[in-house]
Formats: sequence, C-alpha cells, structure tokens
Amino acid sequence: MKTYKNKLSLLPIFIIWFSFLSCKETLPVPNVLKPGTNLNSSNSALLPPNNVIATHGKKKEILLSWKESSRASSYFIYKADSPHDQYIQIDEIKAPANFISIPTSAGYSAYFKIAAADPKGKTSELSLATFGTALATPIITSIEKHENGATVYWFMENLNKKSYLDSIQFLVSCYNTDGSVKEQKIISSTTDTFCTFENLHSGTLYSYDVEAYLLGDQTTSEKSIKVNSETSVSLIPSVPEFSVTEGTKENSVDITITLPPLAKIITQSGNGSTNVTSYDNRPLYFKIERFNPSTNSYELIEDYLNFKGTSEKIEKDSSEFENYKEGNKITFTDSFDLKRGTIYKYRVRSFTDNYYDTNENQILVTHDASKAYEKTGWAAAIPFLSTTETNYTKDQDGNITDAKLKFFAHWNSNGKSQDYSYLIIQNYRKLKSNNNGLVDTEGTNSIIQSNTSDYFSSIEEINNTTLTIDLSSEQSAQNKGYYSYTLFIVPNSFKQANPNPPTDISILRQNCLTFANDPNSKLITNEGEAPYPENFKIEDGFKDKVKISFTPSNDSSTTYKLIRKNLDENGQVDVSQEPKVINLESNASGYYEDTSVESGSAYQYTLYASTIDFDDIPSPTLTAFTLKNANVYFDPATTDYSSITVTWDSAIHIEDLRLNGKDSHNLKYVVKYNNHTLEFFHAAFVNESGETTTLSDSDGFFDYTISYSQGGKFTLTLTSGIHNFDYSSTKPKISLEKAGMDSPLEVRVENDITLIDSNNFTSSSTTVRTLGANQISLTTTKGEYKDKIYISWLALPGINSYVIKRTCPKKLNTDFTDKTDIIYINSSNDIFVNGDKISSERIKLTLDGSTYTLEDKHCTANDNTSTFQMNQEKIAYGLEFEYTVTPIKSTQDNPFEDSFQIEYTAQNSSSICKKGYTIGYGINVSASKSEYNDTIEITWNKPNSLENKIPYIWYKPLTESNWNQVIGNSTTETKYNFVPPASNRTDQFEFFITYDTKNNIDIKESYSKYLASTVDSDAEQNNVGYSFSIENFNAIIPTSSNESFSEIVNWSLWDDTDSRKKKPGDNLNSDCYEIQIMNLNNSNKWNTIATISKNGQITLSNKSWFDVKLEKIGSTGLKITALNNGQEFTSSQRFNRNGSKVSAIVGTHNGLLKVQRDYKHYYRFVAKRINSKGNEVLAYLGNFYDPVDGSTNCADSMSKTPIYTYRKITDDEFLKGFLLIIADATYQQGVTDSGTIFSSDPPNNSYINGAEGKFCAWHQGSTKNYYYGTHGTDYQHIFRGGVPGNTTDALTSGWKIKSNNIKSESAADGVKVFHFNWGGFTVTHSSNLPSYSGTIFMFAGRKKPSDPRFNLALQYSRLFGEIDSADKICVTNAFPNDTSYNDNQDEYYAVNNNEATFKTWFPFQLGANIDSVTSFNANIPVYQNTWWEVKE
Repeated sequence: MKTYKNKLSLLPIFIIWFSFLSCKETLPVPNVLKPGTNLNSSNSALLPPNNVIATHGKKKEILLSWKESSRASSYFIYKADSPHDQYIQIDEIKAPANFISIPTSAGYSAYFKIAAADPKGKTSELSLATFGTALATPIITSIEKHENGATVYWFMENLNKKSYLDSIQFLVSCYNTDGSVKEQKIISSTTDTFCTFENLHSGTLYSYDVEAYLLGDQTTSEKSIKVNSETSVSLIPSVPEFSVTEGTKENSVDITITLPPLAKIITQSGNGSTNVTSYDNRPLYFKIERFNPSTNSYELIEDYLNFKGTSEKIEKDSSEFENYKEGNKITFTDSFDLKRGTIYKYRVRSFTDNYYDTNENQILVTHDASKAYEKTGWAAAIPFLSTTETNYTKDQDGNITDAKLKFFAHWNSNGKSQDYSYLIIQNYRKLKSNNNGLVDTEGTNSIIQSNTSDYFSSIEEINNTTLTIDLSSEQSAQNKGYYSYTLFIVPNSFKQANPNPPTDISILRQNCLTFANDPNSKLITNEGEAPYPENFKIEDGFKDKVKISFTPSNDSSTTYKLIRKNLDENGQVDVSQEPKVINLESNASGYYEDTSVESGSAYQYTLYASTIDFDDIPSPTLTAFTLKNANVYFDPATTDYSSITVTWDSAIHIEDLRLNGKDSHNLKYVVKYNNHTLEFFHAAFVNESGETTTLSDSDGFFDYTISYSQGGKFTLTLTSGIHNFDYSSTKPKISLEKAGMDSPLEVRVENDITLIDSNNFTSSSTTVRTLGANQISLTTTKGEYKDKIYISWLALPGINSYVIKRTCPKKLNTDFTDKTDIIYINSSNDIFVNGDKISSERIKLTLDGSTYTLEDKHCTANDNTSTFQMNQEKIAYGLEFEYTVTPIKSTQDNPFEDSFQIEYTAQNSSSICKKGYTIGYGINVSASKSEYNDTIEITWNKPNSLENKIPYIWYKPLTESNWNQVIGNSTTETKYNFVPPASNRTDQFEFFITYDTKNNIDIKESYSKYLASTVDSDAEQNNVGYSFSIENFNAIIPTSSNESFSEIVNWSLWDDTDSRKKKPGDNLNSDCYEIQIMNLNNSNKWNTIATISKNGQITLSNKSWFDVKLEKIGSTGLKITALNNGQEFTSSQRFNRNGSKVSAIVGTHNGLLKVQRDYKHYYRFVAKRINSKGNEVLAYLGNFYDPVDGSTNCADSMSKTPIYTYRKITDDEFLKGFLLIIADATYQQGVTDSGTIFSSDPPNNSYINGAEGKFCAWHQGSTKNYYYGTHGTDYQHIFRGGVPGNTTDALTSGWKIKSNNIKSESAADGVKVFHFNWGGFTVTHSSNLPSYSGTIFMFAGRKKPSDPRFNLALQYSRLFGEIDSADKICVTNAFPNDTSYNDNQDEYYAVNNNEATFKTWFPFQLGANIDSVTSFNANIPVYQNTWWEVKE
C-alpha cells in the first residue's frame, strides 16, 4: 500500500474531524496535531507512538502493541478497512498500557494508527499505519473430479506474504458417505491452496472440508463447511459482472455492479445417500479493489459494499435483505487519490452476506479472487485552453479594422474523444467608456461557433479556428472591451439535447464533463495602441520566489498591479484562496520578486496596467511554479537484508507538463547516500501513456532499480553500495552488529537554475536501514533466576519474524564444541526449531507493547538426539548462553548459515550477542578419590561470571538420601576441602554446588544426570569422592582376669569388595600397610613392627632393642610380647616377712613395651598409595600424634583417636613405677625448710598438686625431721618434665598413691634429704589390672645425716589395708643367698649402701640439695640412665 502512504498522512486531521462532528458515540475527540507541525519547535512536543505492530493470523482478534510515548496519559486507537478509507477512532486505552486486543471476525484485515494524548488533552500526530489480520475461514471453491481421485480447491480471504502465509497449515479431510474419515492430508505455508486425493471410488460421493490453523497455535483454527462435488458450486458466490466509467466523470470513477444470484448456504448436511442436504439463500456484499502498479498487487478500496450500494453494515437477519434482486445495479464511486486521465484497473469480489456462526461471528465465503473480472477506468483528464497574442488588421489609412486571435486547446481523452463535443464560451466585458464610466463586472457570454454549428467536434477543430473581432467604425463601440474564454467538454448526449446550447456558465458546468479557462484575458480596442504591459515575463523554478519583469510605460501616469492566484493540483484556480494583489505604482524598474510564495506551489500571475483612459489592461496570464520537495519516505515494511528501498513524490507540476508539454526546468533528483550521489532527470521517466517506467543500472558504486509509477511516485532500490557493506567477496559482507543500522539518505530536487544558484534546491531526508540486528536493543538476564533466562528486544516496525541463535558454550567436561540452536519466531509469535513448534512449556514469548520478551526455560530433554532439547536442559546449570536476535523476512531464512545470501561477520560482537544465564550450579564438579588422607577436595568451575554469589557445597553419603550443606568462603572460590564426619569417614560422598542463596535443596533432574554421566577411567562419578581412609584397626584391652605380657592388635584391609577404586598400593611396588607402635617411655616416635602387602601378606619388623616377640595371628592380627632380655617372664620366689617363700615375677622389660611413666602403648595403622600428582598419601588409624610437627596430621577425629593397649607388669616394674613417682614428686616439690610444727595439715609451701590430691615434702627447720606423703588422700602424679624425646608435654600417671604424711627423724639438713622413713602406700591404677595395684612399703637411706648411706628396703603386697607379715613380700636383692628373712637387714634388704643399684630402683640422690625441679633436668636421676632412655 506504499503508493498511498504519503498522501494518507495529509488526510487524518480532516477526516477525523469531520467524522466526529456527526459521531453520536461518547468517545472523546482528540486534538490531533496537524500534519507538518514542526515537532522540533518545542521540547514539550508530544510524539506519536512508534513501533506500532499488529499481529497476523490470530483467531478472531488482532493484537496491537506499540512503544510508549513519553508524557502520554492515554492512547487513541484508529482503524481503516483499507489504506484509502478514513481512519476512525475505535477505542481508547489508558497509559502505561501499550497493547490492546481488537476483536474481529474471521478473515478480517485492517489498518491501524495510534495517537498519544497527554493529561491536558493535547494529542500527537497519528502514528505510521500498521496492517493486521485475523485467521480466515477456508472456503472450498471447487472440487474437480478425475479418474480415481479428486482435487479440492479452496480460498483464504487474507492469506498472503503480508499476513500469515509463512505460518499457515491446512488439514484437508476426505469423508466417506457415512461421515467417517477416509483420508487426511496436511498442506503447509503455500498460496497453492489445493489438495489432491487419489484412489477414490468413482461412484462414491465424498465430502471434504479444510481446517486452517497456525503452526504455532494448533489449538485454535478456522474450518470450512463440509461440501461435496454437488454442493460446492452452489455454495460459492457468483463472480459479479461490473462496469467502470471511462473518463465520464471529472474527478472520480464509478464502478457499477450487477447483482449476481443469491448465494446458498447449507442448513442441514446430507451424507449423499439417506440424508438430503438442505440450503438457504443469502444476499451478497462486495469488496472493491484497485491495482497498484508500485506494489504489483490489488489493494482494497472498499471493504463492504452492500447490495443497496452503500457502505453501511446491514444488521443480521434484517428485513432489508428481502429486497435483494438479482440483476439490480449498484454503483460505487472511487475518488481517492486519483490522478485525472490516468487509467486504473479494478476488480470486484462477491461475499455471502447475513451468514453467521453460532457465536454471532460473520462467516466469510467468497469465490477465488483470481476468477474475478478486471476492468479499467479513469477520471476525465484535465483540459487546457489558451489564446494567442492579438493580431490587429489595419486598412490603408492605418485604422484598425479587426483583431484576430487563435485558440490552443489540449485534452487527453484516452481514445474517447468521439464521445464528446466541445463548446467555447466567450465572455465580453465593456470598457468603462462604453459603460457609463462603470466597471463591467459580469460581461456577456456568447458561443464561439465552429464552421458547422455551435459545437466543435474535436480539439483539432478548435486549434484550427481563427477568431476575428470586427473593429470597424460601425462595430467598434460594441466590440471594444475585455475578452476571456472557457472550454467546456460535454457528452454528445448534451449536444443532441441542446442543439442551441445555453451560455449560462453555471448550467454548462453542471452538465459538462470538465472545462478549462483561458488564463489570459484580452483587451481589444481600436482606439490606438492600448498600453498593454510590455515584455511581461515570469522566471520560475526557484524554491522560494518568482521573478516578474516587464517594460514600464513611458507614461508616468500608468500604474500597475500584479494579481497572483493559487492553482490547485489539477491546475485550476483555487477558489478557496483569495487572490493576492501587489501594487507596483512605485516600481519604475519593471522588476519584482515575489518571495511570499511557498515551495512546491503553482501560481497564475496577471499584470494589469491602468491609465487615464483605460483601467486594468491585462497582460497575458502566466503560470509560475516553485520547486517542489520530494518528500522521500522509507517504509520499514520494505526492509531487506542487502538492499534499501525509498520512495519520493514526483516534483513535476501537472500544469507545467500541460502548458509546456515537458518539464520546463529540466528537473533532477539527486540522491545522496553513503557519501555517494545518484542523479536522475525527471524527463527520463515521463511516459504520457501513464505506464510505469523502470530503469535498472549501475554507476560503479550503486547497483539500483528506479521506477516511476502512474501515481507520481519514484521508487528507488539500491542493491549495492549500501552503508557498512563490503562487496569485495562473491557475496555482500557486513558486520552483524551494523546490519540494520540507521543511515541518512537525502533526496534533493534540482533544476536548471541550480546550475547558476547552487542553493536553489529542496531537500528531503529520511533514515534508511537494511534488515538486521542493529536496532534490536537486545538484553538478557544474568543470574537473576534459577531456571530461566529472559531475552528481550525491540520489535522492529514492519517486521513480524525473527530468528534467534542460541549457543550453549562448551564449558562442561562432557562437551567438545559449542552447540548452537536456531530458533524461529513467525508472524504469529509462534516458535519453531527444525520445523517443529516449541511448546510454551519450554520457551514462552510475550509481546508487551513494542518489546518482545522470550522466556527460555530449563526443561529436561525428552529426546537425547535433539541438540535443542539437550541445550535446553542445561539452562539451569548457569552456563553463559549466548543469544543473537536478528529480524528476518521469512522463517525459511537462516542468516547464520554459510549459504545465506549475505555473509555476516563479527556475529559474536558484544553489542548484539548477549550472554544470559541462570544462577546456576558448579560445573565440572570433581571430588578427589583417595588423593588426601581424611579429606576430600572438591573442585568445580563457576558456570558464569556472576560475582556476588557464594557457593554452597551440598553433600551426602552415596548410600543416603538426605543432603547436607556447607557454605563456601568467598564468591571466587572453586575449591573446598571437605572432612567427612567420623561416622562416615570411609564412605563415598556425592557433591554438587549451588549458588542460590535460599539454602534450599534444588537439584534439577538433568543436572543430576549430567553429574552421574561424568566418570573417570575407573567408571567412578567425577562428583563422587572419598578420602584415603581406613577402618577396623583395634588394640585389645586386657581385663583383670586375662592380663598378660602380650598385646594384641587386629585389622581389616581395603579389599576388592570395597566400591572405592582408588586403594592402598596404587602406583607402589612395596608393601602398602604398616603396623606401628609408639611408647612414650622410649620416645615420641613411631616404630614399625610389621608391613602388609596389597594381598595381605604380613612381614614382621623386629629390632634387637625392642626385646619383644612378634607373632602373626592369622592374616589380620599381630601379638607383641614383652621379653626379659630375650626371655619370656616367668614366676620366681621371694621371702615374705615371716621368712616364707612366696611366688613373684621379677625383672624389668626395658624395650618396646616398657612400662614406666606411661603404661599405655600406642598403635598406628598406616596405609599408603601414590596419588595422581605423584605424591605419597598416607591414611591412618590411631594417628594421635605425629612426631614430625607435633600434631596429629589428620583431618578427622577418628583418624587421630588414640589406639592403645597395655600389658601385665612384673613385681619389679610395679615397685619401680611407684618409686619413680616418689622421686619425681620429691624433686618437683623440693625440700621446704619450714619452722612449722607438725600438724594435721602440711605447711602451705610444702606440697605439690597432682592431677588429683597432693604430695607433701618438707623439713621441720629447727629439727632434722623430714616429712613426706600424700596427706592421707589419693595422689595422681603429673610428670611435668615430659617423656623421653619430648620434654614439652607433661604426662599424667595412671597410678594413684595414698599415705599419711610420714615423719623421718634425723633425715634432713636444710634442703637435703638423707632418709625416707618406713611408710606404707596404697597403690591403685586406672587400668584396674591386678599387676598394677597393691600396697608398697619403702625405707631409703639411714638416720645418720653425718654418714649417709644408699640403703633401700621394699616390701609389697597385692592386698590393701592392715597387712600381715605373711602377706608382705620383700625385695632381698642385696642378700640373694639368704634362706630366711633376717630382721636385722630390714632397712637395706633391697640395696645395701650401693648408690648405683639404689638408683636403678629409686632414682633419687640422697644428701643432695633438693630444689623444686618441674621440667626436664638431666642432672637429677629421674632423667638419667634407664629412667630416661630415648630409643627409636
């Protein structure tokens, strides 16, 4: 419809204003700005809405949307059924809403415009028009039977490329006579609306129907009536006969239609056998179309013409329909945008009227448009008449006898001149001198006769006529005066009815076809030379002025006035505008410039001279033209991938062609675009036959096609030289981000004057663009949602289809390449991939105003072979999908294919390719497997560049169902060290990572499947990990009933039944397990006592100093027995106080299982492997202490839980353990020289605190008395000097001792102690083993400080309380040959004044200064010899 767009823009203000004068509805009258209002003159101008878009093919509705106007408070919706009709307001909607649904009938098409209104009632110009359609009902037009088959033809009212052709699909059904379906076929996206069925029985009367629906919305459809070959013809309205006037009307064309027979509709469908089909008659209405050569298509000029010949809709079932009479004639008058004399082609189509469905929607039934008749017609061309200069004839005396002049007439009858006759009416006005001094304003009309009658038979006859006016003396008085002439073209019927035609101008105007006035008025006189203005000339062709010149009279009394009249587009004087009078009395130069003219206008100028004798002596009337503007226009609907098309108005004046027969100023159109210029001379396109002229050419930069249509429009299409394109390759190339970019285009109108005056041109500019993504304004959401990405872009005017390239990046470790989907959106906003419609459950599209928003949803793939679905299920992963949206002409186009007509470069430019992503999960999740002891390292990749989200690490044992969560440390973190709970230390753990801050578990099925599908070379899931942890290592704790000198440990190995594939021994060529022991009495180092291979073979590792016996217990146990210098401990005999022999176990184990400060022996189970980094990894059980750094070097509590046991001890080890406590406690306390008299409580500074109780030691200062003991309570000693090899860590003894404070007389001197008097101590132990408890009696030194001796007496019992002599066992090592107990040796039976032997039992230095020693001191006996041996 583009031929009419520019002229349409001039009409709405008048059409709307007049329509609302008579409108009885309550819609408000918008104060629409007049076309041409300078919207830039004020910053507050209200702009019309832009990007107005209408949908195509929706069922019984058209959706309108637009981009909001700033300051708009409401919008007025206007509609026209054709681009030639008035735009009538149909609705109003309040801002900020920017879309509206217009309910329609099936097959409805309309044009829409929108105006914005502000709160003060000011309304913008109307927007550009947009075209919308509703889905039509298929109409079966014929059924052609042929051998064994039939072809069904149907028609869709508004189905074309401009509407929904690309997205239509038809379901054509063939029915048996019983109504069952015999066969169905699907036809898609074609204007070839027919379908052939084969293998039909020739004797069967089949029925057919056609259902139409959009590919994107198959739930709503329109369905034809079911018909058969007998009923189909009668149901189709007859093609109407019509006639068109051929120049018989001045400004319009009449189309007269002969009413065809009534149409039929089915009221009851038969089946062709038992049931009979019933029909009813219906009247017809008509649609009238006119051919537009610019678009090479018919365009609607009347949407509804009823059988009465009016456009008023007749109500349903109105009684008026009864007046329909076949053969009656109705007439429609076309007067819209007609160029007089131009031949137009018309067609008329019939439609069934008064036909509605059950929902009161009118059913559209018509015949095939291609079968409509075509007729031509035109409005009468504009005639032209002028007269030559007057020639006077003089006699021999020089007197004027007559005046002669000739006519020049022109009229294009398009071959119909014989149908008309021609009258020339002369108007004669007397001079004032012959009219009593009065001006003759009316004059007298008369007929100029031809040679044969009052009528001329042709234009040629007029042009061959010479008119003679008699000015002889007898006639001069009555013939002198002013003469003017009018040509009337009348039908021959008028001539026949009026052989003596009237001279009344008004009557002639009413009865003529058309007329033309001679613009020149003549003054005829014989009274000497009348003072005609001489050399009256006009110079026109300027854009803003007209130059007038003449030769002034020498008579100074002569005055002049210039009369200017405006001409309309038909070259006639515009009577609606007052003539402009310009007085030139003072203009003696004979020159005047009229600068009050407007560009693009036509004027008539007449110069009148007045003297004393003559008033208003006219010059010839001359016509002037100012330079027109081209009004260049770019229609977004014409946008193409690699070309641009613009139209502009012809700058020629019709009157110029008529007067001069050509373009008198050599008009030229100069197109400036892309820094280059094209020039076209108007004369090259003038074709007086009215046919379109087309030129295709190249100037070396531009390839172009330009055409000039009969509508006075130039259309220029540039196919090369387009801004930003590169033509150096075999096909055009452009950066995708620049495709569709606006660029300026200017059309100048120049003429021959421009060669002299370079400023003499008019200019019209527009912005043009190719079809591309530049103005899409694409945006995407980034990390705003968990399972969807929103992609938004601007809807482009005139564009209804888009393609989206969606790329899923290859960030997953399962991907090898980026994966791209091509997603199509058709004119009905349906979405397709690979020809399949995509459900809104996967992708949902909305159009809100002028903005498209696509919701790309995470969905689990139903088809693993579909790249689109597989990509779709990764949306929730948070991957940075790349989206590129570009407009397309057809959903068959793929601009991203190499085979596309254009090569688009820089397709990934950030200005058009936008990344969008969800919050997402961690991807490429990998959990370490036996890489670290007691720890699982989880690594992952961030799915996107989102910066403000902290990762959440979700985990669970593989065998459990409940997930747990830990929060990461930073937003950039992609690694986390996970320590399994002690109870699950050897379990496999499954991990995934989220970035959602809502802390709720939400793992998509597809993400879970993805994690499960990523495995390593051992087929273990990457996201499943486990620490290098071992279990089931135990040391057997003895009981009071089964203590022995042996300790037992057992274990279980990591065998093939364990689902953990990364095991001990990986990448090792040696044994991979170790059994280790640590004895703090020897050192804080671990000593290996056995190694185990992968297959469980045990290798013992014994050292000489261990002094133990190692024995395997099957394949999963080990027995370690303490020896006495290589021999097992056995029972021997000692004396009791009565002298009897009693059983005793003597000797001391000083090796691996030594019992001294500590009774516990710690065991560690170690497993080894080489991890993927080549590092040795050790797994532990019992790793409570690591001698390397003094820590456990373990991550979980079970790994560092001590594993220990203990053995039975000998009687000597029992005694020595006790004596070590007495010695160390005495050294820690020191000997306090206190003057305090003995009382029940020790002096304040005379004791130390143990883990429990007190140990007392002090010297009563004024005496030699020394006191020691535990003050009658249990005392648990703390070895504050540590253990061999570690002097830092104190050790609490397992023993508790108890005694009263024991007084030793003559035992101390100052801080020296010489004697420990007999004292009895109750000894208990935390192990509860019998060998660790009993009662011990000790005596050390002697009571003579002046002569100290290292004597020692030890007696012990396994009993508690009052102990008989028979139950006291005596250590008699000083007298081993005694056969009976000797009381005289009671105080030195164990050691008899032997310092060295004394210290092997009791590590104390008698007679030395005893200061408090609470840390390691190598100078005192408790830290010497066997009491402090570091053995490793």
